[in-house]
Amino acid sequence: MSADNGIYILEMKDQARVIHTQAIENLWWSDITNQMEDEMVSSSIVEYYGEVPPMTLEEAKVKAFELYEKAMGDDFCPVVEYGIQTFYINKTWDEIVKEAKNQ
Repeated sequence: MSADNGIYILEMKDQARVIHTQAIENLWWSDITNQMEDEMVSSSIVEYYGEVPPMTLEEAKVKAFELYEKAMGDDFCPVVEYGIQTFYINKTWDEIVKEAKNQ
């Protein structure tokens, strides 16, 4: 059985955000076209990253390692299958939110 999880940093033009989640491929899934897209879908980005605070890239890296250590200490499921990864998108958070509202 696969954990299908990882720690994912989203680096944007104006900030970074970090999450520990599963099924990160859903960032490329469009509910409009019902298919995977070549670029991350803004509404999915907001769904995954919208509840976490913005920070600098350096702060996000520190937070990612904290999340990793916490996950690896979990007695129930001490695994982070895909490790820590960084995704870059050449947009600001406000641009992403605006696009998401239009989607």
